[in-house]
Amino acid sequence: PQAVHSAAGRQAMDALQQKQVENLRCLQILEGKVCDLMHKLCGKDASAKGRPPKRWSHATATCRIGSQELLVTFGGYGLNSNGGSRYFGRQNDVHFTYDPQDRWYKADIKGKCVPCKRQHHSMISTGSSCIVFGGRTNPTKGLNDVWVLEAKLNENDYPYFLWKEVPTTGKQPSPRWRHSMIFDGANLISYGGRGKSGCFNGLVHVLDTKTWEWSEHETKGPGPSKRHSHSAVYNCGNMIVFGGYENDGDSFNPRDRNVYSLDLNTWIWSQIPAVGEVPPPLFSHTALVIDGQMLVVGSSYYVPPEAWTPTSDRDIKRVDTQWDNLDIGMRNVVAVLDIVKARWHPLSLNRIFKGRLFMQHTSTLIKRSFGDSDLKLCILGGGGNCYFFGPHFNDMTVLKLSEGSTLKIK
Repeated sequence: PQAVHSAAGRQAMDALQQKQVENLRCLQILEGKVCDLMHKLCGKDASAKGRPPKRWSHATATCRIGSQELLVTFGGYGLNSNGGSRYFGRQNDVHFTYDPQDRWYKADIKGKCVPCKRQHHSMISTGSSCIVFGGRTNPTKGLNDVWVLEAKLNENDYPYFLWKEVPTTGKQPSPRWRHSMIFDGANLISYGGRGKSGCFNGLVHVLDTKTWEWSEHETKGPGPSKRHSHSAVYNCGNMIVFGGYENDGDSFNPRDRNVYSLDLNTWIWSQIPAVGEVPPPLFSHTALVIDGQMLVVGSSYYVPPEAWTPTSDRDIKRVDTQWDNLDIGMRNVVAVLDIVKARWHPLSLNRIFKGRLFMQHTSTLIKRSFGDSDLKLCILGGGGNCYFFGPHFNDMTVLKLSEGSTLKIK
């Protein structure tokens, strides 16, 4: 009888535990639906529930802590997630994740020294820390401060973060935003951008990360025109620049599809005569390098191919389009440039990402240290603002990449 009672008791306990699991699952589903509804009705930031923050013109980088690598995002324009009154505006909070497709966390910041709220800044990973430069606090007030963000582990092996403003010396760049920044292993190299009076000239600014001294370099050769909202990547001792708004370009239609390479030893520009299916002119896009291939992610306002290289800057006017027409209007672009072979290859998306505009976003390569055998590209945030319909924020997009002679999307 005792054995029968024990078996019956175990069955009852198993049934109770199964019921508790089902109830918990229902609560989690309900919580998610309520959170989605609150976000739609009230514009609430749901990042506290484990989701990535809704942002654009933010900055994202990886940061190594112990044996793990975190994906960290800072600032940008979005929803205030500090509690109390919630509103759209520039932010200065930090969020991180071990895996972007898993839970996101709002960072625990130690100390009272933190950067001001900003957008259109740059943030570069140096391995165990991230360095932030520039940005703007309003449409006319730029920044040229430098901050270091370090991640540490507490006694419970949970990450916390420390900010430190770095006093720099040398020829400090003037305040700027929408610039580019790369890291060559020892120096931060900034190019372009705009300030209160417009685009900056072709000077390149270099920050030594050991001495924190700025230096200024004049360049020679057939380099790009003054521009902002472009991309720049580091590859084998060169800085490669693509896209952006030219100083006198049409605000609706950037026109330069050329690729420029700056030798960081001689400071001489050259133009890469890239062929293949050259992407349309892009701005506020992203670029990164994987094994000698530059992966570009952006969104372009569609115009006929003959309008991409007009005979003069003002010959071709922007065409009037409707957003619901699939052949015209804004469209997402993902392309790869084989830098050595100087050939473009388009990448076909296996599905259409409705409501996602790959503009003012960040793209970060997720390495296999996250525990997955696939190489992934995390496209975080992005979107835009409309005076009629208000701000739009993209959902996060994660693309699986297949390595080889040419990158492909799985």
